[in-house]
Amino acid sequence: LVRRARFRALTRRVFARLPNLGTAGLAGVGLLAFVHLAGWYLIQDPDMNQFLAVLRERHYIAYMRGSWWDSALSLSWIAPPMDAYLGTPQDTMLMLRRDGSTTPAYASGFLVFALTVGSLRFHSVQTMFIPLFAIFGVALHSIYGLGESFLFAANYAWATVLSVGILGRSLLPGWLSVGSMTIATLMIVANLHIWTQGIEWVVANDYLLPVR
Repeated sequence: LVRRARFRALTRRVFARLPNLGTAGLAGVGLLAFVHLAGWYLIQDPDMNQFLAVLRERHYIAYMRGSWWDSALSLSWIAPPMDAYLGTPQDTMLMLRRDGSTTPAYASGFLVFALTVGSLRFHSVQTMFIPLFAIFGVALHSIYGLGESFLFAANYAWATVLSVGILGRSLLPGWLSVGSMTIATLMIVANLHIWTQGIEWVVANDYLLPVR
């Protein structure tokens, strides 16, 4: 659909395979239900009941905060400052403040998302799952509205890097690889600086976990 825009052929193929798609979907739901039920009854983990009622997760985690656009942080390549979070860890879930200090994180997330979507045009069928994996992550965090979705950025980083790389290779000349390495180096330095400041903020506010 994305690469060739053959809507009629796609519609015919989807309708022809609806029985298979439906069976696969039901099998997947059944498998997840079995795993979670087994974990609940065999391990007796009280947290497992969240998986038995996913649609009511906000009922179980009342302190979840954030908006759907915060899901862009899950694809951000620039970390937000640690001291830009609002809330107290024991009472409310930390929510990222929206101001000049967090603008690079939000801008990076939206930019990488746009480039990842654009890369779909140049992916082959065999590698289409790479950008779709990242896009699914954004959709997942949009549903749950997690204000701290940047914590999951590492889960999708590999997919966004490969997607943007494929897009760049398809559109940009090879000599720009030097510029790409320069940008990557600058982002690494910036993130290390933010990480160092974050550690200092954690220590200064006594947020360290107790040693056991």
